[in-house]
Amino acid sequence: MNGIFCSKASSSNEEYKKVIRFRMRIFCIMFLVGAVTFLGTLFIMFRFSSMLSDYQSGVYTGVGCGLMGGAVALWIKNKMLLGNEEKLKKSRLASSDERNIEISQKAMRIAAMALIVALYLVGIVGGFFYPVLIKVLLFLVCIFLLVYVVAFKMIDKKM
Repeated sequence: MNGIFCSKASSSNEEYKKVIRFRMRIFCIMFLVGAVTFLGTLFIMFRFSSMLSDYQSGVYTGVGCGLMGGAVALWIKNKMLLGNEEKLKKSRLASSDERNIEISQKAMRIAAMALIVALYLVGIVGGFFYPVLIKVLLFLVCIFLLVYVVAFKMIDKKM
């Protein structure tokens, strides 16, 4: 199984190395976002202790640490991949395999549909108890659909 956002067809190992290096830069950004989340939460916890509950501070520090840890682990994995030509070739072939790409696209469509239905249902049903849920979750559904239409138009023009 390939990563959810990792389907990039490459015809040579050199081309695939560029893809891997781009991913490594993304992981550096992911690490920075995690560090800002973690350190910002610590700053808020110690500077304005009454602003966050223990649960909120735990969630935010956990998200920050999780982003940093995941970014480091994936960066190291990709660095090791760049150093091993045999594993690099296997990874390139697996990521450019048409069957895997089709499976990933179908799984993404199913997951997107499930997410839209879940957002809609939670917005409608949860709106009885918390009226703001209707606005927030249905707004998220609208954002998703708008981004889909815009992306479709842009990709359609390129192809």
